[in-house]
Amino acid sequence: MSNLSVIKSPTPEKRDLSGIYLKQLIALVRGGLATEDDRLKAFYYLVKYTNETGTEKSREKFDLTSLDEFLLKGMSTEKFVQFFPIAKEYDGDKYCTKDYFYTIDFLKEMGPVIKDPLDFLWEYQNHSTHIYLANKLSLMSYVARMETGEDPMKDAIENIFGVKFKQLLEIDGKEVLYDPETGKTTPVKRHKRKPKWIKAVKR
Repeated sequence: MSNLSVIKSPTPEKRDLSGIYLKQLIALVRGGLATEDDRLKAFYYLVKYTNETGTEKSREKFDLTSLDEFLLKGMSTEKFVQFFPIAKEYDGDKYCTKDYFYTIDFLKEMGPVIKDPLDFLWEYQNHSTHIYLANKLSLMSYVARMETGEDPMKDAIENIFGVKFKQLLEIDGKEVLYDPETGKTTPVKRHKRKPKWIKAVKR
């Protein structure tokens, strides 16, 4: 009787999508971006590359996202919608959030071309561009901290929402919140949530 052995099929290599998107973006930039279609395609690949690389942070990646100002300013909103369709979410009134109808009203108010790319991306409802914008803001924060030690996103949140950030430190084995403005510390109490099925038993 012949011996049988199980042969494992080789695991297919994962395609380097970020490399493909970056290559396409660079090719379009080197081509001169002479037409609106070229600029829109370049922004498309910029979004795909930025989202594919996710939380990876570098100065070079931040510099790439800075292209969006040039790529989108003066862009036809009609063409933009063709590449990045408005998210089909219609319950904004119910949950007090931006939705499809909010975006349509925003586009009507803004006019036929994009005037302020960052403001446009903030208001426009599309999942891919939302993730891109979140990554861009994270990169802005990263570069600012590297260069100045300050975080503009922290300042913006404090100014807009009145929220002041504190540092979580461990002193003598105990966690405390440190307020850099006042120098005061507050003990952190960890509350253990008791499962609902546990009940006290009287003896």
